Amino acid sequence: MRPLAGDFSANLFAIGLLNVSILAVAVLPLTTAYAMCGALGWERSINLPLREAPAFFGIFGGLILVGVAAVLVPGVPLLLLLLIPNVVSAIVMPAILILQLIVLNDRKIMGRWANSAGWNAAGWSVTGGLILLTVVYAFIAVLQATGVLTG
Repeated sequence: MRPLAGDFSANLFAIGLLNVSILAVAVLPLTTAYAMCGALGWERSINLPLREAPAFFGIFGGLILVGVAAVLVPGVPLLLLLLIPNVVSAIVMPAILILQLIVLNDRKIMGRWANSAGWNAAGWSVTGGLILLTVVYAFIAVLQATGVLTG
């Protein structure tokens, strides 16, 4: 940004990146802890005291510590740490999309809101396209992480 808009824009962009990073450090572990406790039927709320939701706050704090520890370990390839969650998401996403479409087509579950033929065609087309793009992305990410592909 500096060559196009000067030093102020580069500094403003850096502050923006720092702000997004700080927000992500809090939001991602918090939503993960909330989802895990919800799935397991445990108390979950940032408004509850620690003694009423120990699992929630334990998971939340533990995830933050794992993230901090992963970045502070000397010699850990940070690029690989950034790519692993993306590749895992790429592997899991097709199954989630297919399961969502199955549920959306089940009239027992969705009732009158079940997918119509048009929405079904659109949903399966988008799912197929995303699966294809995901396979390509995962392949390229692995090649870049292993150093086979550069650039």
